[in-house]
Amino acid sequence: MKTFALCALALAATTVFAEGFTTTESVKVSRSEPIYKTITSERPVKECWDESVERRGNSGGNDVVGGIVGGAIGGALGNQVGKGTGKTAATIGGAVLGAMAGQGLSRGDSTPQREVVQKCKTKYETESRQVLSGYNNYGTYRGKEIVKFSETPLSHITIYTNISY
Repeated sequence: MKTFALCALALAATTVFAEGFTTTESVKVSRSEPIYKTITSERPVKECWDESVERRGNSGGNDVVGGIVGGAIGGALGNQVGKGTGKTAATIGGAVLGAMAGQGLSRGDSTPQREVVQKCKTKYETESRQVLSGYNNYGTYRGKEIVKFSETPLSHITIYTNISY
């Protein structure tokens, strides 16, 4: 146990009294190369066009005006046909059939109407561009090539050497 404590004390004393220093040297840069990075972005582009679409007359709802006009014409024609008590039945039947025909003519309009509508969709265009991010500066230190990255080209690279004893 005493040996362990003595070794620990010797190690602590060496660490506390250890000395060291730092030296600096300057190495001339032989070349600087620009370094670029690619930046990609997407830009929305709206594309629109005109398109012709077909529409048919009334969309199938009840056509009150057509029914009334058809009923009046059908009732008048039915009244012309019948005699006696059959005249009333012919008038009512003509009015009903005329009303149905008047509504049906309006709904079954077979002449299509053309209408121009605008349709749009969004596409994305990708754009890439090169942006300068900095420079690799090359020099030779003790026979070996060294590289230091910087935002601007350098004329010299500083080398720091720590010596401890």
